[in-house]
Amino acid sequence: MDDARYRALIREAITEFGEESLHEAHWNEFSTHLFFVSGRFEDDESYKTLIERVSQLSTPSENGKAEVIYYLAVPPQATPVIVEKLKKHSLSHGKFSTKIIVEKPFGRDLPSAAKLNKALTETFDEGQIYRIDHYLGKETVQNIIFFRFANAVFERLWDSRYVDHVQITVAEDMGIGHRGTFYEETGVIRDIVQNHIMQLMALVAMEPPIGFEADLIRDEKVKVLRAIKPMNNEEISRFTVCGQYGPGKIHDLQVAGYREERGVSPDSLTPTFFGGRFYIANWRWAGVPFYVRTGKRLARPVTELCIQFIQPPSGFSAVPAMSLNQM
Repeated sequence: MDDARYRALIREAITEFGEESLHEAHWNEFSTHLFFVSGRFEDDESYKTLIERVSQLSTPSENGKAEVIYYLAVPPQATPVIVEKLKKHSLSHGKFSTKIIVEKPFGRDLPSAAKLNKALTETFDEGQIYRIDHYLGKETVQNIIFFRFANAVFERLWDSRYVDHVQITVAEDMGIGHRGTFYEETGVIRDIVQNHIMQLMALVAMEPPIGFEADLIRDEKVKVLRAIKPMNNEEISRFTVCGQYGPGKIHDLQVAGYREERGVSPDSLTPTFFGGRFYIANWRWAGVPFYVRTGKRLARPVTELCIQFIQPPSGFSAVPAMSLNQM
């Protein structure tokens, strides 16, 4: 598409999904900064075209270099190809001051993630690389740290002496949309559980960091992930469940089942729902189960963290759960 079609596409998206009505004057000014360049990841000519377009459009900063951010919203297998071409065409250093953002999924497993990381660090300095989980931008998620550590009352109760269990729910009422091919390769566990939900679990369970810089918070989250009790095959069978949505109605609208979606095999076993029980083997959370659930085409969209406190002795009224949620 050309620049005009791209701008029209962005306008349609803002009109459909924006929380406020589109301001015509603001849009007219903003849209003049949107441009589109089409090409193939593996094609050298595409990068030559990109260099020309960025050079035409960019304004050098105080250091004399144009500041460029590469946001790779692409499948993991495409990232090494793009990074290699950026290096070949001097688009990682040189006359451009660059940063590169890589979203999940980051590889398919540990070896492929390590290989992907090696490709990035061979082309970009560590300070240029941003590996992100977009879920951490949700307001509910950002509030967890401040809710816990800025409130002395709750932090004193935030351990196995007072907490019976923790529930983490990430529910969506939408299906996979046009992402059938992607979802067949990914499934709900790689799409949601091993990144978004593990991030939520780490934020709920981590120890207080010595500061709120990104690396210090990351270090505490890593300790939680390392403390999650591994499951053997028997425990996986007992404490986890996978499912797949079928045809039915959502908000009185008839919707297709997963196997009827475009790009999905008619006999697919790819899960769109996951539920599981985890334990964190450290002093704070010893014996406290963490229940997680996530899926597509569920009754309503909700992101919720529920902390269920231990019930008082018999004869007293029940202590309700406390939850943080975003509808």
